[in-house]
Amino acid sequence: MASEAWTWTHLMLVDVSADVRDGYDQGNWNATAGDSVYVPDQSGTPFQVLFVERVGRGTAQDHKRVFLDRKLPTWPTNNV
Repeated sequence: MASEAWTWTHLMLVDVSADVRDGYDQGNWNATAGDSVYVPDQSGTPFQVLFVERVGRGTAQDHKRVFLDRKLPTWPTNNV
């Protein structure tokens, strides 16, 4: 895995029930194969999901930490 693949611009914390996926597939990792997230909505700023990890499993603070890389927005923009 290339070191530049671990460069992210933002972190997102979501409930453990949120269906958000990274590019890991059966032992292979592809940074561009993960989901995209848009803030505040589909017409907002796009982010590529790089990595998803579960934090606090089995505790009251159980959640997912999502590492994001901001894609180039369409300018001009008032979003993120």
